[in-house]
Amino acid sequence: MKPGATGGRKRRLSRGLRAGLLVVAAAGPAAAQEVAVGGGYHVGVTPGGDWVAMPSAPTGDVRFTFWGGGRWGVTGRALAGLGGTPVDEHGVYERYRPTYLQVLARFRPTDSMILGIGGGLLGYGERFDDGGSNFGWHPHLLAVEALHSRTLTDRLSLRLGVSAVVPVHVHPTVLLAWGF
Repeated sequence: MKPGATGGRKRRLSRGLRAGLLVVAAAGPAAAQEVAVGGGYHVGVTPGGDWVAMPSAPTGDVRFTFWGGGRWGVTGRALAGLGGTPVDEHGVYERYRPTYLQVLARFRPTDSMILGIGGGLLGYGERFDDGGSNFGWHPHLLAVEALHSRTLTDRLSLRLGVSAVVPVHVHPTVLLAWGF
């Protein structure tokens, strides 16, 4: 069975998460107190299984953050992979464009450290040896992040850190953040 074929319950869950993330994404730029843009690298750390065997590829990353009060905030994140790698050792198919849409709760324990936890959707495409291809979305249960922030001006910050998605995908990231 190809990864795009799912049961009705999973499809309903995916549609609900997608609708919720679209609402957050639509409101995000207008309500954001901070916009961060950057890139990094997507690394599928553990081999085996449909959820883990993802391509390692460069990524683009955009985040909209609303800092609610003091040290707590909410972030909408979109990460898109810029390539793919063969997964099957016989070259039967290739996975490409790992893409994430996430909502994260953020906490700043210090002015230079940001921690986040949340979840969202994972999307990826596949090319099969018969010439067919598909792109599908799947929920992922847990995303965490740890970023070090260095202030460059009163509005501009440089962020270095890492995000991880369970099952184990790691995203080293460099971001420029602009606060409003």
